[in-house]
Amino acid sequence: MKTKANKNTAQTVDSNSLNVRLFANMLRVRVIEEELARVYPEWQIRCPVHFCIGQEAPPVGIIEALNPQDTVMSHHRAHGHYLAKGGDLKKMTSELYGKRNGCSSGKGGSMHLIDLSVNFLGSSSIVSGTIPVALGVGFSFKLKGDNSVSTVFFGDGATEEGGFYECLNFAALHSVPILFVCENNLFSIYSNSASRRPANSSIYEIAKSIGVKSCKVDGNDVRALHDTAKRALENIRNGKGPFLIEALTYRWLEHCGPFCDDNLGYRHADEIKKWREKDPLIQIKNELLSSGVISEKFIIEKRQNYLSEISRAIDHAKESKFPDSSQLITDVYSDIKKDYPDPGKTNRLLTFSEAVREGIEISMDHDQNVYTIGLGATDPKRIFNTTSGLVEKFGADRVFDSSVSETAMTGVAIGSAINGMRPILSHQRADFMLMAMDQLINNAAKWRYMFGGTKGVPMTVRMIVGRGWGQGPQHSQNFLSMMAHIPGLKVVTPATAFEAKGLLIACIEDDDPVIFIEHRWLHSYKSYVPEGRYALPIGKANIMKEGTDLTIVGSMEMSIEALRASTIAADQGIDIEVINLRSIKPLDTDTILNSVHKTGRLLVLDPGWRSFGLSAEILAVVAESGLDKLKTNARRIGLPDAPSPSTPALTKYYYPSVLTILNELEDMLGVRIDTDCLNDNSVPHDVPEMNFTGPF
Repeated sequence: MKTKANKNTAQTVDSNSLNVRLFANMLRVRVIEEELARVYPEWQIRCPVHFCIGQEAPPVGIIEALNPQDTVMSHHRAHGHYLAKGGDLKKMTSELYGKRNGCSSGKGGSMHLIDLSVNFLGSSSIVSGTIPVALGVGFSFKLKGDNSVSTVFFGDGATEEGGFYECLNFAALHSVPILFVCENNLFSIYSNSASRRPANSSIYEIAKSIGVKSCKVDGNDVRALHDTAKRALENIRNGKGPFLIEALTYRWLEHCGPFCDDNLGYRHADEIKKWREKDPLIQIKNELLSSGVISEKFIIEKRQNYLSEISRAIDHAKESKFPDSSQLITDVYSDIKKDYPDPGKTNRLLTFSEAVREGIEISMDHDQNVYTIGLGATDPKRIFNTTSGLVEKFGADRVFDSSVSETAMTGVAIGSAINGMRPILSHQRADFMLMAMDQLINNAAKWRYMFGGTKGVPMTVRMIVGRGWGQGPQHSQNFLSMMAHIPGLKVVTPATAFEAKGLLIACIEDDDPVIFIEHRWLHSYKSYVPEGRYALPIGKANIMKEGTDLTIVGSMEMSIEALRASTIAADQGIDIEVINLRSIKPLDTDTILNSVHKTGRLLVLDPGWRSFGLSAEILAVVAESGLDKLKTNARRIGLPDAPSPSTPALTKYYYPSVLTILNELEDMLGVRIDTDCLNDNSVPHDVPEMNFTGPF
């Protein structure tokens, strides 16, 4: 007759038993976080911390069900997910202490953890910020034919963000292999769910209504979570689409910090007591003890082992070195240098839009990881013919229309980029990109830096600037200066078809996120474009015309206007040097300064608003190099501080023209320039040429 082992009896415990593993892993997370909370008031950890004490079951139960190659992304409360996935404890602890041997080199802190060796791809401090990125990781698995699953954890507050719904829609539409896990702890900071969402509103039912299979689970029952995740993952791997688990759980400590905040009154004492009694560790521990699977001695030994482990990690972190000043601006951009052979000469003429299309096609031929996505990519007009013929050649898996979901689409591009793809995301109007600024600025631009250089985001974002035919305030904005202001982004601004192809290929092959800004007016502009694959260096300006009397620095359509103005001026003996920037981030200051030092005069043409923009930056660079090199005050031309009007009666005063440039040259040089050649009014001022027609 078998007897049940006493809970204090020495025994051999099967550590490989699923239930024992689940309990032990939760205990490990609990002990580690309790010790970190204990030492936090020493104030050597100088970053925000969000402990998951009380919420250990979802990370442990669900991640235990994953395969090693499956990926995990998390939110600001990420310690449990990182540890459950097998993340390096010493590196995590050093990161909290801000040390250079931390998992993110001390640049990310507690909210930005990463360990690529175990496929923990990162966590973000922006609510819902990693949901679109994890969606992109899952989408890349599908594109590659990989049977892995992307898993993303987020809180209930994230489900109130628009990007959450965009991601559910895209995931359902494309059967993305992704497991969404909502850790619903009923509060977003101090706001309870009743104050933030309608009564009887259920997160998992919302997902189900969009077409994502879903369920609600007791978030403190680690075995139920594990079993549910197992079934969900099986469905996902069998091609049945994404799945969402809503796990009801509760945090014990304050939203941010190591203390209890019961005194604030936003949570009732009875509620706190009820949830503490539902401690996820107690539930499984009592069952394992009563069934004789483990003993109190086993628990004591495990607790002591974990305490020793975190103590060693803390000591290691305290003894480690901080990053020095030389690391302040490292990891912003890739430091890989690329060669750019001379593309050679040609007599082949292409339009700007044809050159863009050819650049995409060549890049997709060259690299199977390149794909293009954007609203209109496969529609009858093919984004102003820049994607014509691509879906027919490469198929719908690599060229496809996007949902009207800029946040999700940008996240998809980011997530697929960090997982080895090179996406090209197109916006038919730059204005639409504003809907995706969180993903672009908080994730794409910062990813390399906030994770200590462990991973970059090689993606290209095409932004097309509209103008003419009454495009008006919300279809004609040029955000080149705004984009250039963001560390981590590169900004490319081609003016010719030759540049459009060569720079676009360079952008696609670059290891950083690049904003490729096209002006709609330039799409029909022709120039000589070599056949085959060539790339132009990002950050190197081009002298379109050499001169000695005055330097004009322009970009995009303003470079073309400058070239036209210089031709008229040359007919009257005025020698203008025209610099076309090609890219504004990085900015080729050497070419600008060398020219200004030669001519002694500078006129900057800004395609965007005059105030606080590109022209102001260039003037500052010249001023800092020494005003004594200038023979007269530098000048600038740009858009007035007003939105673009729709009516042609006002646009003729809004946008600078060749005449505007020539008038400025007259004033700077003290000469009279004959502008009679500009009196031809056969082409309306609000179109580049007569074939440019509306309505779009």
